[in-house]
Amino acid sequence: MGLLAVILNKAGVSLGWMYLAMGVIIGSAVLPIAFMLLWRKANAFGAILGTIIGCLIGIITWVSVAKIEYGRVNLETTGRNAPMLAGNLVSILFGGAVHAICSMIWPQNYDWETTKDITTVEKVQSELPAEEFKEEKLVKAKAWIVKWGIGFTLVIVVVWPIMSLPAREFSRGYFTFWAVISIAWGTVGSAAIIALPLMESWQTIRSVCIGMFTNDMLMEKIEEINLKLHSIVTSMPEAERLYLLQKEKIKKMEAAEQQVQPTP
Repeated sequence: MGLLAVILNKAGVSLGWMYLAMGVIIGSAVLPIAFMLLWRKANAFGAILGTIIGCLIGIITWVSVAKIEYGRVNLETTGRNAPMLAGNLVSILFGGAVHAICSMIWPQNYDWETTKDITTVEKVQSELPAEEFKEEKLVKAKAWIVKWGIGFTLVIVVVWPIMSLPAREFSRGYFTFWAVISIAWGTVGSAAIIALPLMESWQTIRSVCIGMFTNDMLMEKIEEINLKLHSIVTSMPEAERLYLLQKEKIKKMEAAEQQVQPTP
C-alpha cells in the first residue's frame, strides 16, 4: 500500500482523491450487500445489476458535474466537493434503488436454510468454558458493545465536528491544536490495536517461541530416555517379552474396535 501511495502521489493523485473516488466506483455495492444480508426478498440478479448500473451512473454524474461546474474535467476539478458528493450519492442510492426494484418485482424469498447450516461458535462450544455461553454474560457483553459503540459513534460523528464550529476558519494555533489531538488519538489507537492482541495471546506466543528454541533439547531428552529404556530391556529378557506381548494385545484391541465401529 505504501508503494501504491508513492506511485499515485508521483502521478498527482492524492490519497484523499483516491479515497473519495472509491466511493463512486464501489459505493454502488453498499446497499445491495446490505439487502442481501438483511432482506428476504433480495435477489442476486438485482444485486449484480444494481452494482454495475449504480457504478456507471455514478461515474457519469461525477464527471458531468465537474464539467458543468468548472468547465473542464481533470484531477483538480473531479476532486472538488460538488462532483465527489454528487458521484458518491448517485452511485450509492442508484445501486440500492435498482436492487430494491428488481427484488420487489422478482423476489427471491430466501429462507436462510443454507446460512443456518453454517457451523457457528455455539455448535462447537464444547472446547470453551460453559460460563462463556451463559445468557446473563452474553446480555452484559451486548450492553457493553451497544453503549460504547453508540457513544463512540456520537463522539466521532457528532461531537467532534461540532467542536470545530465555534472556530469557523481555523487559526494556525487552533489548527495545530486540532492536528495534535488527531495525531495523539491515532497513536493511542494504533498502540491499543497492536498491544491488546499481543497481551491477550501472550501465553500462546510464549509457548510457540519456547517450542521453537527447545525442540532440539526435547529430542535429545527423548533419545536419552529411549536409550536408557533399551538398555534396561536388553539386560532383562523377561521385560522385553512382556513388552512385546502387551504391544500385541493393544494392536488386537484396536483392530477389534475398528471392526465394531459402524461404517457411515
